[in-house]
Amino acid sequence: MRRQILSVFLLPLSLPAFGDVIGFYSGDANGLIVKNEITPRTPEGMSTYQSFVVPKGGWKVTRLFTNNDLSFTPSSAHWEIRRGVSEGNGGTLLHSGVDNNPGFTATGRSGIFQEYSVTVAGLSIFLPQGSYWMSVTPVTTSRESHLSFHSGSDGRNAIGTPVLGEVYANSSAPFLNFNFTKISTIAGRSFPAFSAGVYIDPSATSAVPEPSERSLLVLTATGLVTLVRRNHKRGAN
Repeated sequence: MRRQILSVFLLPLSLPAFGDVIGFYSGDANGLIVKNEITPRTPEGMSTYQSFVVPKGGWKVTRLFTNNDLSFTPSSAHWEIRRGVSEGNGGTLLHSGVDNNPGFTATGRSGIFQEYSVTVAGLSIFLPQGSYWMSVTPVTTSRESHLSFHSGSDGRNAIGTPVLGEVYANSSAPFLNFNFTKISTIAGRSFPAFSAGVYIDPSATSAVPEPSERSLLVLTATGLVTLVRRNHKRGAN
C-alpha cells in the first residue's frame, strides 16, 4: 500500500514530454499572392520575408514554413532568419540554409494553383526576445515552366504577433530587381502579411516554467510525500 500511495503523489514531479508547437502563424491566405521561387529560369530567385516577434524568454526554433500556390513539387527549399530588415536594407542575416527534403503538404486551399505548406525542418536555433524576419523559398531544378507564389494574409487564424505591413521581397534578377522592397510598394496597396509560420520547442523556451515555479512544484510534491510517510507511520503505531 505504501508504494501505491507514494507513486500517486510523485506523479507531478514527472514533467510532460513535448513535441514542437506553432509559436507563430501569420494567418490563412487572403487571395493575394507574390512570387516566391528559385528556378533555372530565375536562378537569382525571389524570396519573400515575413516578420515575427519572439517574446520574453526566447524561442528554440525547430521548423519554418510558408504557404505557397505551387505548380511544382519543390526539390529543395532555401530558408533564412534575419533581424533589422527595413526598406532597401536586408538587416543582419542570422541563420540560413537549404533543406533538400522539405515538407510539402496541401492546405486544402487554392488560388491560381493548389496551395501547399513548404516546411524546412531539423532546425535547432535559439532566438532571444525581439523582432525577426523569416523566408522559406521553394526551389526546383526542372527547366520546365514552373511557378510559385507566396500567399498573402490578413491575419485570420493567426497565432503570435506579426508586425503588420513589415513584409518584403528580395531578388537580384534583372527583370525583378527588388532590394528588400516592401510588398505594399510593389503591389501599390496595403499588404498586411504573408501566410507563414514558426515551430518551436516549448520545453526549451519561455513555455518552460520559471525556476521559482519548478521549485514550488517540487516542494509541494515533496511535502505530500512526507505527509503520507508520517501518516503511514502513525497508522502503524
